[in-house]
Amino acid sequence: MLLNMSKRNQRQRTGRERLYRLLLPRLVLSVMGGCRPVLTQPYVQAAGFHHVQRRFLAGRMPSDVVLATR
Repeated sequence: MLLNMSKRNQRQRTGRERLYRLLLPRLVLSVMGGCRPVLTQPYVQAAGFHHVQRRFLAGRMPSDVVLATR
């Protein structure tokens, strides 16, 4: 199981992503905690995991839960 900050889909550009790109690298950690939305499901599949399932959780801190077996 993997839980991380995410976004609904790849095409969507979120406000957090825009802010992450605009900030100077030395400010990203203090302003955003070093976080940005990442879609992890493709990376889990590429790592050889099977039965990969993703569930997106919308809200103030959009996240997804990825379940898989190896």
